Amino acid sequence: MSGEYLPREDCRVTVCKLPPHVKGLCTVKGADELILINEDLSEEAKLTAFLHELRHLRRGDLYSDEPVIIIEKQ
Repeated sequence: MSGEYLPREDCRVTVCKLPPHVKGLCTVKGADELILINEDLSEEAKLTAFLHELRHLRRGDLYSDEPVIIIEKQ
C-alpha cells in the first residue's frame, strides 16, 4: 500500500507522515471522506490500519455523537 488510490468512489486514501503513535485516521474534508495511513508502518500494519479506518467510515462513526474512546472500544 503506497501512494494514493481510491478503494471506492467516495473515499480517498493517502499514505503520509503521521506522528509515530498514530497508525491511521479518518476524517471529512468538504464532501470527501479521507483515510490517512502512517507511512512508517509495515505493509501489513498499513493494511490493518486501513481496514480499521474503513470500518469507521462504513459504520458512520465520523457522524456519531459518541466520544472517540467509546467508538474505539466498539
